[in-house]
Amino acid sequence: MWDVRVPVRSVEAFLHRFARLRLPALDRPDRRPTAREAAVERLLSFLAAEPAADAPEWDTLTVGYIGRRYTAREVKELRVAAAGARSRNRTELGRELCRLAELRDARGRPRVGIAQDVLKRMAMDNLLDAPPPRERKPRTRPGDQAEPILSPQGARCEAVGPLRLVPVSAPGESRLWSELLRRHHYIPEPRLFGAQLRYLVYGRDGETGADSVVALLGFAAAAWRVTARDTFVGWSDDQRVRNLKMVVNNSRFLILPWVRCPNLASRILGAVARRLPADWGARYGYRPALMETFVQLDRFTGTCYRAANWVFVGTTAGYSVRGTAARKSAPPRAVFVYPLRKHFLRALCDAP
Repeated sequence: MWDVRVPVRSVEAFLHRFARLRLPALDRPDRRPTAREAAVERLLSFLAAEPAADAPEWDTLTVGYIGRRYTAREVKELRVAAAGARSRNRTELGRELCRLAELRDARGRPRVGIAQDVLKRMAMDNLLDAPPPRERKPRTRPGDQAEPILSPQGARCEAVGPLRLVPVSAPGESRLWSELLRRHHYIPEPRLFGAQLRYLVYGRDGETGADSVVALLGFAAAAWRVTARDTFVGWSDDQRVRNLKMVVNNSRFLILPWVRCPNLASRILGAVARRLPADWGARYGYRPALMETFVQLDRFTGTCYRAANWVFVGTTAGYSVRGTAARKSAPPRAVFVYPLRKHFLRALCDAP
């Protein structure tokens, strides 16, 4: 079809999927490979030719994934590691990639999660044969409860007293956070990506004096590219790649459905804005400069974010890729941001 081999399995899946969905993306016979596809093709051709060890292309041919470019030499070393007995699973291979590419966070810890995402994309482009992901078994422990420890009577709508934000750290807190999300959030998948923090929000019952969970929040790595946010910040591509870690995404916010309290959502957002920078700094070694969130406009209007002084900066283009399915005409989302420091634009657009 095109003079390009990249990515073979992805192209086959793409053809099948778009034919099934009857989308017009293939009605362009003049389509040429993208710059990234062409870079992967050059790299594949070079590796297939069994070049000499001193060939300069080992260090000049590169391909980019998640904000970093990888040389032909690094890809070759990863191929050897993937075939070796010591790297039979993706976690081990991810640690090897962290070592080769010096993928570390601000505290010097290997960024294994990012490395595994890079490996997955390299495997899709046929640059290496990554080991299959391990089958996840449900974790159960003696004493685990089938039901959450809360009931609709746990928090009275008219008597939610002082709020207490508890960062999720203990296994029991993590199970409770995930279970509540699965039961009551319209996006039931509890997994967050990249650097992250989760909170359980407790409120005091004015009559009984007991604390009960009234809400939960999840913060994760920022979206890689968002036109409305990037225009608002005004950074270049290089600045975005370098400083995107300074933006955190409020990817989950749930007030339990039996809690009805005026202004509770904006109170929670105000409380977490004051607390999150210190908690994030304690965990990752740096303080973020900006929060972002996306509000699905066919479900919500973002009133609580506006009330908490978040800034509306635009909407998404209405396109979504989730899991393995590509979808056009996804519901548009409003993009809101909230500065966490006075000179946040200077921090996001600083020079190296």
